[in-house]
Amino acid sequence: MILRLLNLIISNLIIFFLFINTAFFYGQGADESEFNSHYKASIELNKLSLFSESITELEMAIAIVSGNNWREKYLESSIFLGEMMRRTGDQKKGLEVLEKLSDSKKYPKLHVRKLGRMAALYAEVGKYPGRSPKDSLTKYLKIALNIAKKNKFYKEEASLCNELGYFKLHNENIEAAKPYLLRSAKLFKELNDENNYVVVMCHVLYVNILEGNLKIADTIIKELLDLVDTNNWYGTEQTLYKNIANRYLIINDSISYYKWAFKEKEAAEQLALERSNQEMSYYRVKYDTEKFKIKVIEAAQKSKAQKNIFYIIFSFMIIFFVLSIIVARLFLKKKKLAQSFERSNEKYQMLMVESNHRIKNNLQMIISLVDYSFDQANTSEKKILNKISGKIQTIGVLHKHFFVDIYNDFVDIAVYFDEIIRLYSKMNSDILFIEKNICSVKINSERIVYFGLILNELLANTMEHNLSEIKNVNIIVRSQANGFIFEYCDNSFHDKSFADGKGSLLLNQLIKRIKGLNYQLDKETGNHKFEFKNVI
Repeated sequence: MILRLLNLIISNLIIFFLFINTAFFYGQGADESEFNSHYKASIELNKLSLFSESITELEMAIAIVSGNNWREKYLESSIFLGEMMRRTGDQKKGLEVLEKLSDSKKYPKLHVRKLGRMAALYAEVGKYPGRSPKDSLTKYLKIALNIAKKNKFYKEEASLCNELGYFKLHNENIEAAKPYLLRSAKLFKELNDENNYVVVMCHVLYVNILEGNLKIADTIIKELLDLVDTNNWYGTEQTLYKNIANRYLIINDSISYYKWAFKEKEAAEQLALERSNQEMSYYRVKYDTEKFKIKVIEAAQKSKAQKNIFYIIFSFMIIFFVLSIIVARLFLKKKKLAQSFERSNEKYQMLMVESNHRIKNNLQMIISLVDYSFDQANTSEKKILNKISGKIQTIGVLHKHFFVDIYNDFVDIAVYFDEIIRLYSKMNSDILFIEKNICSVKINSERIVYFGLILNELLANTMEHNLSEIKNVNIIVRSQANGFIFEYCDNSFHDKSFADGKGSLLLNQLIKRIKGLNYQLDKETGNHKFEFKNVI
């Protein structure tokens, strides 16, 4: 029983913790879904150059990750916000956002991205109090580049080399820029990032045109034209065509120059058209975003309802858990009490055995003394001693049954009466003849004593007051609808003195003790009759 109770408590605890985990992850899932919707919307709006709307979505995404303490996502979103500030021309605020991310070193790739964005912001910032923008740009790019190389972040290394090479090309000299640009181009090619590869190679093409390496420049031009021909990279094409036009300008080939200058103009127009189309598609994106927001709101409401249900069930689980502990403690306490009662009962049974044994021995000693006195007594004294001996032996019979079966609190009236009848028949074998018809009735041990005393009193009265030489007695105990009937008949006349005497008074008292009902005495036949119920 204890094991089943413990298993029940453990099962409920497992269910309880599984439920907590499910509710927790469900709530987190809803927040993560909402974050993703805002973050993706921000990226799409940024591509459309709708920076104000993009920043609004991004700030909502940052609020969600901040509330859930998702530090890595918070850093990623904040770095993107810094880049957005650069694109909107608010370099100062962009730097403030990025400089607050003091724990970015825990995430090396994000730290590299942060340093790269800070360098880009310094490249575009004006006079910043207490700092030289160019020195800061070089410093952050080199730190970021070392971390990228150390951790083999090839994509980040390629971007940083491009930025550093471009900076040195326009602020220092060609020789300082070339190693970084060539390294960047090599990495982008290995990464199969063709768009960025073309962007970097445009810088390399520009370097070779400046140095007069036209054969190398022509080789680069052929390679890049093959790459852009199948793609709609209008911004990249514009830069490439401008460099090609400059290549022919330095050799005074005006026809080729105008040809590529015209292509540059076409690419610029295509870029403007693409941006215009993107602005038109904004409304579609906005519609999709709003629709997605509605789904997110519904998910949030569902999450809230789920949390409310969780709190209710959580409360019930706590109550059930507490009740389970209380029930377990009560059960253990009850078991201890039962064990204590069992030990006490065993001691009681041992005492009963010893007590019955001693009483039986004492009664046997008293009977022996009565028998010894009987031999020396006169006739009247013998009658009294005979009556006393019968009563003592009646009680002795009861203790005999107790001693034989101490674990049974009930004695069969038929067995008990048989013992008493046998004793009287043995003492008066020549003059007393008893017929009996006694049904089997289990009587409580405390109550059976009085039945024995009633029978003993009736037999003693028969022996004392029945004047017949041969005394015939008929004893009946039979069942009826609502109990039992006891009848005793010795076929003798009972005068008024018996009805008013002490014997009759004692008999009435004994019948009341056993809760007997409707006691009747037929004085002509000496028939005693009463009813009783087997009250346990």
